[in-house]
Amino acid sequence: MAKIQELSSISNFEPPKEDSSLGTPVEELKGRDCSAVSMALLHKGEFSLLHGDKGGLKYFEMAAKLDPSNSHLFLQQGLALFEYGSQEGREEGLTLASKRFKMATTLDPSCFQAWHLWGNTLYFLGNRQKEPSYFAHALKKYEKAVTLSEGQPPDVLADLYWDLGDLWEKLATLSGEATDYYYAIQAYEKGSSYQDDLPPEFWMNFGKVYALMGEKTNDVRLFIKAINCYKNAISITLSNRDAWILLGKTLQTLYGFSHDEDHFSQANECFKTAAQLSSKESQIWLDWAHLLLESGKVFRDEKKLLASIDKCYKAHRYDRKNPHVIATWTHALAELGITTGKLKPIHEAFNKIEPLVEKFEDPEIYYAYGMAFYAQGHYYKDIDAYYQAIELFQEGLSMDRTHTPLWEAIGDASFAAAQMDMDERSFDRTCHFFERALNLRKQSTTHSRYGMTLLKYGELKNDQKTFELAAYHFEMAINMQKNAAYLHPDWMFAYAVALDHIAEFLDSDTHYIKALDILSHILMLKPDYPSIHHQLALTCGHYGELIHEPDTFARAIHHYRIAHQQDKENDQVILDWALTLTALGDLLENDVESDQYLREAEYKMIQAAKLGNIHAYYSLSCLYSVIGDLNNSLRFLEKAKAFGALPPLEVLIEDDWLDNLRETEGFSQFQAELESLPEQ
Repeated sequence: MAKIQELSSISNFEPPKEDSSLGTPVEELKGRDCSAVSMALLHKGEFSLLHGDKGGLKYFEMAAKLDPSNSHLFLQQGLALFEYGSQEGREEGLTLASKRFKMATTLDPSCFQAWHLWGNTLYFLGNRQKEPSYFAHALKKYEKAVTLSEGQPPDVLADLYWDLGDLWEKLATLSGEATDYYYAIQAYEKGSSYQDDLPPEFWMNFGKVYALMGEKTNDVRLFIKAINCYKNAISITLSNRDAWILLGKTLQTLYGFSHDEDHFSQANECFKTAAQLSSKESQIWLDWAHLLLESGKVFRDEKKLLASIDKCYKAHRYDRKNPHVIATWTHALAELGITTGKLKPIHEAFNKIEPLVEKFEDPEIYYAYGMAFYAQGHYYKDIDAYYQAIELFQEGLSMDRTHTPLWEAIGDASFAAAQMDMDERSFDRTCHFFERALNLRKQSTTHSRYGMTLLKYGELKNDQKTFELAAYHFEMAINMQKNAAYLHPDWMFAYAVALDHIAEFLDSDTHYIKALDILSHILMLKPDYPSIHHQLALTCGHYGELIHEPDTFARAIHHYRIAHQQDKENDQVILDWALTLTALGDLLENDVESDQYLREAEYKMIQAAKLGNIHAYYSLSCLYSVIGDLNNSLRFLEKAKAFGALPPLEVLIEDDWLDNLRETEGFSQFQAELESLPEQ
């Protein structure tokens, strides 16, 4: 809150001179001009209150009886009582000050200062007594002061709008409404327009409101404005530790949106400076650890995770009783275990967190404990560990349903388990968790993880709408992360895969072209990106089947060759290559060329089957149907059935490559056998 007019300090405050009239009874003084006496009583009362002597109130009462129509007298009494009541344990002084300001405004409704000070008093009362109704009354007093503010000096107007901004921030905190934050921002902006040399406290308060509004709206521009406010505060006082911390935290939030290394570096320097200014404050080291942990987790950076652990160690050295330090330390160790593929950090994580679980009912503790189990599940590929993590995250959420990291973590653990049990209910549950996380905070990383879940779910049930929803969330993540192609090629890759699937349902050349453009861009930026040639080959092959263009197939075969050279034992690459060769052979009218491609496809399918790919049996059945070898086609269809590698019956009946086989009696019997089987 802005500084208000203060009484002189004790060191230079002169005691009031004794007035001979002070000993005269009040009744005898009535009817005389007692202004001098009342002011003497006022000063005597002020001096007593300044020294913490509550007896000064009796002088105020005497002065008020002598000069009951003097609005300035009540204004001065209110100011003195406000100063007295501002001290801890003297709230009664604030209540009395409010009454004096009420009297002053009753006697002089146009007294700007009285309305302003009355608003300040009510604001203080609301804070002291934790009573929100005072804030609503304070707002009315400030609004009245605004209507009377014309002609006031610029520094006074700056103070008024500063106080009004503080009040709106308090109202916004209580209501949670973005509109109230907007009014706070308007008030601070107005205040800053009246005075250039505002103190650091103003800029820190202003910055906090910008940051809170940014969290409400996910508007990056507001975080940038908050950063500029904190920089103003620091430019005034370079040793302002609190401003450095606020600047670091806001840069960290901005980094969560941008993943820009420059934002990370700036935040890192802020925490470094704050630690230099106050090296024994545990919270600074903990905040710094959070920044390093976040970056290390997103980019799987071992050095940053080790640095986070080091900062946790320092935080713990200065505050051994803070369980949140151990929780963060545990989380960093768990992430280090995932990143390095080593078991030792995971064991250390368990050793640190387990003693705290029974001592503290705290969502942060259960979050950290769950992350240790998640890391264990990742290391051992153990679905039971993932389910233990889920249970712990649920326990944490039972304490705080608004804890966004818990919703994100339970989504990650559920997705990991779903990929192992391949159960639709597991994927449905995972989707629910990510939806809840996004309802609380829209982060690019959450959109991308939700998109990845939907992509795998769509592949499980071959559902167009699920693929389209996956593409939507990848688009949201990429739009929020403007440099995603450089920082998160995995998001771009998965988005292209989703587009490829959608194009198959829609027979859409637009989707294929977009997917190929994305994949080509990834190849240009990161030539060694895993599976890039395999996916380019697949998408080119699918696109070639749509447009019946041999050159597109040739491009696919080119990428299959490179993918095979990079991983000669990859049976899926070999099988997909064979399917593309089959599609090309079926397309060509030249019998010699067609037969050449089909025979090469046969060889590769057999090769894939030898490497253990059971889906090669169904592909061989289709191939033999295309070339007219119906006995072998039926034989491999039976073999695919024996290995549980058949597609759903409706797909099998509609597969164009089985047209020749479907005309045979053997296929009719095979179909009848399938239809007679009980549904699984």
